[in-house]
Amino acid sequence: MSPKHLHRYTSEFGYRYNNREDSGVMKFQDVVKNSGKVRLTYEKLIGGKTKQTLDRLADKYTNNPMPGADDWMENIDPDNTPTFE
Repeated sequence: MSPKHLHRYTSEFGYRYNNREDSGVMKFQDVVKNSGKVRLTYEKLIGGKTKQTLDRLADKYTNNPMPGADDWMENIDPDNTPTFE
């Protein structure tokens, strides 16, 4: 068990204990109801930046350099990067 994710483990087991008498349908409805409230990106989950995020930012700023382009990697916010699908 990683100390980095310990709060997630304890939250999950706390939820299971507090809702142990609920039916499976009620638990599923609760999960679906609460799923749209928070967006958890892969970068945020692993606590870092992935190669895909860095590649997207590199492509974005190759054609349109931003001011202070030398320190652009210091200001990366994985939750705020555009996705191209």
